[in-house]
Amino acid sequence: LFELCSLSVAAVVEPKLPEIEPGTCDLWTLELTSSIEEGWSGDALGVVINNALVETITVSEGSQEFIYQFGVDNNDIIDLIYFGNGGTSYSYKLTDGEGQVIVQWAQNSNNEPTGYSGIYACEPYDQDICEKTTVELINEFGYGWPYSSLDVYRNGEFDQSVEMTIGYSQITQINSYENDSFDFIVNTQLMYPEELGGYKIRSESGTTLVDEDNVNEAPESSYNILVCESEDNVSISEIKSEELTLVKMVDVLGRKQQEHKKGSILFYIYDNGKVEKKFNP
Repeated sequence: LFELCSLSVAAVVEPKLPEIEPGTCDLWTLELTSSIEEGWSGDALGVVINNALVETITVSEGSQEFIYQFGVDNNDIIDLIYFGNGGTSYSYKLTDGEGQVIVQWAQNSNNEPTGYSGIYACEPYDQDICEKTTVELINEFGYGWPYSSLDVYRNGEFDQSVEMTIGYSQITQINSYENDSFDFIVNTQLMYPEELGGYKIRSESGTTLVDEDNVNEAPESSYNILVCESEDNVSISEIKSEELTLVKMVDVLGRKQQEHKKGSILFYIYDNGKVEKKFNP
């Protein structure tokens, strides 16, 4: 009888939890934090993989952190949808299997709750990609872009539609190639398009290419936005000296680097303001 009871207790106190299966692109980790013990006060983050909502996570009341791991396969497309009004004590960070930060967000007085879309898992390196152009959809009331989208045309051909089902801000990054010319077409069925919100387009170095975020004004479409312009498209008078002096190297998060490690991408910033994206194989 004693042995049976012992076995019974052992079975209760040592449950076997299901293991999280890694995908071909390993396990990714999503870390939600709050600097106060009220958690995220009902706000949440939706994890979407290949257009399917996998999980909705939050930091519960009385806690200051929640860590969620999930397996991803090569070329899976991950979206992070922010539900709620945000708070200055909230933040989140997505890292890959090697601990590399993919995206991160922390609210302050200068930004709004932000989601991300179009994150490719283990995206193969393409030496022809000159930068990732950022498209940010914005709605100051947190309604998203209902019944609307920002349609992207690359070199005259349809490329993709960027949508925001709900939220204040959503960031999507688009791979851009040398001399790509983009048109950003506002497509909305709203009766009062001035209620839609706005959008911004930025280069990878942070330069604003388009700013159509104006209060009480409907956003206009933007045409012929040229990125990664080659010197072949610039007049001789605009070509700067090739004898450049390197000022600093920074990573994708803007952090200064002292050396360019193998397998990493850095931005070289020169004394004349020129920025080059370089990969050390």
